[in-house]
Amino acid sequence: MKTQVAIFLSVLLLVLAACSSAAIPTAAPVRSAASDNGVAGKAVVSAPALPAAQSSESFAANGVTDTSQTTGSTSSDQLVIKNANLSIVVDDPHTAMVKIEDTAVGLGGFVVTSSESQYSTSSGNNYSQVDMTIRVPVAQLDNALAQIRALVGDPKKDILNENITGQDVTSTVVDLQSRLRNYQNAADKLNQFLSQAQNTDDTMKVFNQLMTVQEQIEVLEGQIKYYTESAQQSAIAVSIQAKAAIQPITVAGWQPAGIARDAIQALVDFAQWLAGVVIWFGLFCLPILVVLGIPLWFTWRSMKKRGWTRKGMHPISPKKDSPTEQ
Repeated sequence: MKTQVAIFLSVLLLVLAACSSAAIPTAAPVRSAASDNGVAGKAVVSAPALPAAQSSESFAANGVTDTSQTTGSTSSDQLVIKNANLSIVVDDPHTAMVKIEDTAVGLGGFVVTSSESQYSTSSGNNYSQVDMTIRVPVAQLDNALAQIRALVGDPKKDILNENITGQDVTSTVVDLQSRLRNYQNAADKLNQFLSQAQNTDDTMKVFNQLMTVQEQIEVLEGQIKYYTESAQQSAIAVSIQAKAAIQPITVAGWQPAGIARDAIQALVDFAQWLAGVVIWFGLFCLPILVVLGIPLWFTWRSMKKRGWTRKGMHPISPKKDSPTEQ
């Protein structure tokens, strides 16, 4: 009985220690990717994925400080996930898709997804549209974006949208690594208890606890691997449209879209002018008319009672009594 209580208390303390997060070091500030004049910043060195049974010495060798030994220190490396989104217009979307695929492979990356769809316009013309996502090493992000921009004719008109984002996950990864070490220590201790178990009941209890801890270890290892690999490989999502599909309709040099736009603008201008007149009348003219009109109205009523008309003063004749009926 004493052995079972000791095992239970030891397992409980180890699991509680594994669940608690260690102090997270403060990461150095990172500039947003969008602030570097629209171009992604320099590549950030990323720590490699960590195996399950890695010790505290190997954590330090990978450039990540062990918070259990040096509390308050900061990590020497930063993990920054940088991604980009582009929407471009080209003459042939299929050709552009093939060139972007070659660019990804040539820069040491790969194609994540690639889809090409066909659609028809009301005029009966068929066009294609491509949506694809590639991954390239973070050090090659600027180079990849430059090669994609080179596919368009006029960057000012044919690049419809470009967005570059950066997310600093250094503190998140350090926290996950600390929790992983705690769970690994709990697993080692449970393995010791399992080897010392004296009966089937104790063995099953320790084994169940060990399976729960091992499951948490696998989850943490997967999260660390995701963050580290995402920091090493930047994702670029590209939407490619056909230039002919977005050109305005032109009939003998006449563009109905331009005239419709001008008509709508004229209507908006008139509505704004009319709204301005209503506001001026309600806030400026109407109060003045009320202030001046009320005294004039009372004056006119008073003068009218005294016999004043537009032709001058006339005495008011007293009303004659009606003849008495005989």
